Amino acid sequence: MEFVKSISKVRTILLAGVCLLLFSWMAPMSGYALNFVRYVDVGLGNDGATPQGLAHGIDAWKTLHYAIDAINSLLDSEGDTCILHVASGVYTFNDGSEPNSPIIIQKDSLTIDGADSTKPIIDG
Repeated sequence: MEFVKSISKVRTILLAGVCLLLFSWMAPMSGYALNFVRYVDVGLGNDGATPQGLAHGIDAWKTLHYAIDAINSLLDSEGDTCILHVASGVYTFNDGSEPNSPIIIQKDSLTIDGADSTKPIIDG
């Protein structure tokens, strides 16, 4: 019985070690560039803490202003890049969906891409 307990402990320690190695390998390393892909969708998106702009639809950000502000804060290190996929729709301040202020892109490593075959319209 003691032998079985010892094998179980060894297996647990080995599994923990493998997990630690995998997670340390996947974590970003200091000095290395990160590549981000984010999404904005005026129809289905939601600006706020829960959605991170990580996918199309309800997991996307809603407004270009919010998305650009968030991306400006994401790209911290030299070489970091981001692609922002913009879903079709009309992005305008006339209906209150976008603030009536300039969009300020502070990073030169941002690519903005119309994500759908029907391209988005920026009105304003």
